[in-house]
Amino acid sequence: MIQFYFLSILFNLLTGLILVYCRNLAIDDDFSEDTDSTNSDLLNGFKGMDNSTFRLVLGGLCVITGIMKLLSSYDVAVIGDLIPAAASLLGGAALLVEYYSISSESIIPEHVQSLFVDNRKYIGVFCLVSAILHFILPNVLFL
Repeated sequence: MIQFYFLSILFNLLTGLILVYCRNLAIDDDFSEDTDSTNSDLLNGFKGMDNSTFRLVLGGLCVITGIMKLLSSYDVAVIGDLIPAAASLLGGAALLVEYYSISSESIIPEHVQSLFVDNRKYIGVFCLVSAILHFILPNVLFL
């Protein structure tokens, strides 16, 4: 469906930008507005992307969109939207794990920490590349 195509591109693009260029809230202990990060120069004017509630909602919407893209593939079953759906699921999970780590006092397992928090930039690049390729090449079998 064309709606999930649009949502997949939009959410993957936003998630990729947040994971690559914005602060990692799970590592940064102080949430003060005046601290400058070397990674947030591109999105320096968008302070709303450092909001944990925004990231929670975006992560949940990414996961839902990824699941719906897997379930509602209309050309070729599952394979047609595999890469954008995987990018949505990974990016959304990274944002949700980040929110869980800052809002909960329990410890995240080490393998989850290394996959979703420490390697968040790689997941972000995967989301960005997936969104750009999915926008440029809409009818390719694996996109």
